[in-house]
Amino acid sequence: MWATIFRKRAVDEQFLRHSEWARRLGIPLVLSLASIKSISLLLFIILPLSLTQLAGPSTVFALIFTFFVVFLAANHQSELSCAMPKNCVQYHFAFSLFGEFPAFLIAWFSLADYIVQAALFCRSWAQHFNALFRGLPAKSLTFQLFSEDSEILSSKYDWLCVLAAVMTFTLLLCSLRVVGTICVSLLIVTMLIASSCSLVAFFHLDPENWLNANFFGFGLKGVLYSICALTACYTGVESTSCLLEETKNPRKRITSVLNFLVVSLTIVFFVLALVFSLSTNVAQLDDNILIPEVFTILNIPAARSPRLVLKRFPMIHTTSTTTTYTITNTTFTNHFRSHHESGFQRMRYMLSVCSVCALSGGVLASFLPATRVIAALSHDKLLPYAKDKSTKSPYFAVFLCTVLVSMTTIFQTRVLTDFVIFCAPIKLMITIILTYFQHYLPEPIGIPEETSSYKSIGKKRVRVRIDDGVSIEESIRSDDESMVSRSTFDTTAFLYLKATRMETDRLQKKLERQQERQNFLPKSVSQYHSIPTTSKHLHNCVAEQCVDRGADEDNSLGSDDIHLFTSEDQEVPFFTDNNCVHRGNTPSLMVSSSTYRKARILLILFMVCTSVASVYIRVFARSDETSFAYIFSGVFLIVIVLVAISICKLQTNDYLHKRTSRVPLFPMVSLVSLFLLTVSLFGSIPIETVKHLGFIILIGVLNYALYGYRHSSQRNRRCVVIQNQCSRSETRDEQYFPIIGDDNSSQM
Repeated sequence: MWATIFRKRAVDEQFLRHSEWARRLGIPLVLSLASIKSISLLLFIILPLSLTQLAGPSTVFALIFTFFVVFLAANHQSELSCAMPKNCVQYHFAFSLFGEFPAFLIAWFSLADYIVQAALFCRSWAQHFNALFRGLPAKSLTFQLFSEDSEILSSKYDWLCVLAAVMTFTLLLCSLRVVGTICVSLLIVTMLIASSCSLVAFFHLDPENWLNANFFGFGLKGVLYSICALTACYTGVESTSCLLEETKNPRKRITSVLNFLVVSLTIVFFVLALVFSLSTNVAQLDDNILIPEVFTILNIPAARSPRLVLKRFPMIHTTSTTTTYTITNTTFTNHFRSHHESGFQRMRYMLSVCSVCALSGGVLASFLPATRVIAALSHDKLLPYAKDKSTKSPYFAVFLCTVLVSMTTIFQTRVLTDFVIFCAPIKLMITIILTYFQHYLPEPIGIPEETSSYKSIGKKRVRVRIDDGVSIEESIRSDDESMVSRSTFDTTAFLYLKATRMETDRLQKKLERQQERQNFLPKSVSQYHSIPTTSKHLHNCVAEQCVDRGADEDNSLGSDDIHLFTSEDQEVPFFTDNNCVHRGNTPSLMVSSSTYRKARILLILFMVCTSVASVYIRVFARSDETSFAYIFSGVFLIVIVLVAISICKLQTNDYLHKRTSRVPLFPMVSLVSLFLLTVSLFGSIPIETVKHLGFIILIGVLNYALYGYRHSSQRNRRCVVIQNQCSRSETRDEQYFPIIGDDNSSQM
């Protein structure tokens, strides 16, 4: 049983390169989905909470450290995404690295976080919607449900939350491009209104507000908790890992997209936090205040010029002489206050409209990663739910997500917020740890860096043809002028391409022989669009989207379909080694497996020491024995530094696996990120949130024990190998091995 629950998924070329999803998301749609989710979460949920209850004005200071940590974590996510461009990359990578049960726990934890995020967006949308219409919807759509003494459940249930979930369910049944287009429109409206209101607040900046509110009034614990909260604001960046199979060319663009998102979102976050903390004394704000209500208590400076006052307020009675103007204080105060109050009421209305638009987009974007996690678990039969067969939208997963979000909205907003804040740094730590192990594996997981294909240079297009040598065809310019250009190639590249051409010719002859006996084999090595899909066991994954071909529930081996697809480089035939990857394989001679074991032990020691030091400072820093606490934490810090030095001395597998995206200055960058995240997490998170997470994990373990362990698609999975039925007269070297396939009936 122990070996069964830690069974690993065999990662072959078919799994890494093949996608059953329609790639509909371009760069603008990915940026809009991530931005609307992050900006709405910060501006209308996290920012008022951090300014009033967590860190106060020091939120600006915490944002600097948050940017440093998230930017480093984004580099780790880029490396994982390029190595395995699959939806829910953390789940699939953990499945191949640790086994089924740890991967299920990671996916279950991510699913709980995404569901809570969606519920939090729905509750916040309902609150701001009621604020926009002065509480009129709450009078008819809110009813008493639980006792007001409950610390977890909300006393009143708002049907507006369910309405938000149902509207999102309706939109998600459409194409993903429709959802992305809606988010683009909502993002534009949000940024325009937020920038205009921030400009108004900019003219009321006063540094005395930081002094009056006590910049570090909440202490070190408040700053650490604010770092965790601001980390949750970058959840839109992390959610892109759940949409890789629906993104166009993810391996080429994901690195630049993530870096651009982190930098641009940080600039927006810094401006918003700076403006709202300097324009208002946050110590006077209510704990449950909404951002649109901040303008009601802005400090209004007195007018300096009486002449200007008379021009703007002609109704004020004055007594004038040749040299001075005297204005009645009562009259001036009343008229001046009414004028500014009417102006700030308009700003409040604009921010209310902005909040409803932003949170509507946030609800849409928060549903997407949750549905993809449900679809991934259902595909592996780890959830008692129907498997989605559509390549456009996982309809069953969307319905289940809607039901779960509607049920989760019964919890209080503060409980949901604390849980989201607690989960955000943990997910970043999981990403960093997976990337850390990837650098010490004897056999790295994922797609290595490929040789770049021939591309157009400027306006000229050069086509290379290999016969007995290298020849260059005429390149055509846009102005119909022809010119012949010559090029020289490195000897190694020439020999490689020459060998590829010879191998293609040899395989073409073999394919023609097999075509006479079997009609479903392709006629060409590099072209598959003309394959007739007459056989039930053949599916051309290039010509159409791959769907489940009616896998029988009683058949533990799954479908018998053969998946045919092509590589990115059309000039090079796509083949793979058909050796089984099972327990007992000899690792590579150049990388020792003992190095991987040492890396695991040292990482565990590093995490334990950092966690203990953080908890010790948190518990004993306020007591009288502060000097002893600092000495004890200093000893742990020395141990942490020694462990980090030992990790840096270990040999990595970078020379075996040329990665498309790589973490700079590894492993020092990973250790620094883990240290900051661990200190922030264990130094500030409430104990009640840990209990809530433990209860959710317990439910996940029961679900796996009762259903996932028995019905997993990997339970009786055998080696995925297709062997040709060639004549015995042909030698082994002459035998043709197909490009890739999935024949679960093959024996090990």
